[in-house]
Amino acid sequence: MNKLFLYSTVTFIFLMEIVFVQGASNLEVSVHNNYKEVLAGNDIWFTIKIANLENIEKADISLNYWISDDNNSIIAENKETMAVQTQASFVKTFNIPEDTEPGKYKINAKVDYGDDKEVVAETSFNVVEKQIDNRMYYLIAIAAVFILVLIILIFSYKKLRVLFEKLQIKIRVGKIIEKRKLYEK
Repeated sequence: MNKLFLYSTVTFIFLMEIVFVQGASNLEVSVHNNYKEVLAGNDIWFTIKIANLENIEKADISLNYWISDDNNSIIAENKETMAVQTQASFVKTFNIPEDTEPGKYKINAKVDYGDDKEVVAETSFNVVEKQIDNRMYYLIAIAAVFILVLIILIFSYKKLRVLFEKLQIKIRVGKIIEKRKLYEK
């Protein structure tokens, strides 16, 4: 019985320490797997989850979220004020500017509860270059060769017809000569 009381007390103290030392608030930013790699000019969708574990009353918070690069230069930014009671979850989106260089970027979020109390979270994603589909180039090359051959045949039709007629005449003459040779024997 004494050990059970001791374990319960230690667990309770540990949990209370987590709640009070970590600020009794939880913030999470996550990017869906489909948006871990994004093309410049496209939108990135992400989720911000806020848990206000400190009290059960509504708290006015300031939510600031932004995209930054490796040098912490801000690419896009937004700020909102809202009331959160115990927890809230938001789906947000940013448009990645067309001139954004490929590389690793971070989505940062900061919740300010006032009284110098804030919680920060971040996640990362990659801006990638548009991949060119080589199959399209092959199809275009095959179509170009086919059209080129067709154009050559159309423009050289008269010459080919004359050559074909000469070939037919040679074949007929050859057959006539073979028949004469058979009759001469």
